[in-house]
Amino acid sequence: MKPEKRCLTHVMRNMLWLSRFMPPVLMLVYTFWIPQIAHCAWTDAQQPLRPLYIVGMSATRLLLPLYLYGCPNNVLKISPNPAFCVVLVAWLSLQVCYLRYSILEAS
Repeated sequence: MKPEKRCLTHVMRNMLWLSRFMPPVLMLVYTFWIPQIAHCAWTDAQQPLRPLYIVGMSATRLLLPLYLYGCPNNVLKISPNPAFCVVLVAWLSLQVCYLRYSILEAS
């Protein structure tokens, strides 16, 4: 086997092995509003971000994982996981609601 082909095979095998850890990693990555929530709590920030920005950024950042884990015919051939999609949307929605609540409480 050629070295290039062996390297590609090794990379693909590692990607398949790592793919089972992606949902927990994505849950960790999708805690991106937590620093803003902490900042608002510590500094009593008065409307640091517009509500449309918060909802828009959250919705657009959800597009890729919802496509990959929700669509049965996705580009990466990842098997659908509707439960993970629901948990991810609920986790991000909880952060958005808490961020909006903390902003409303500060004003």
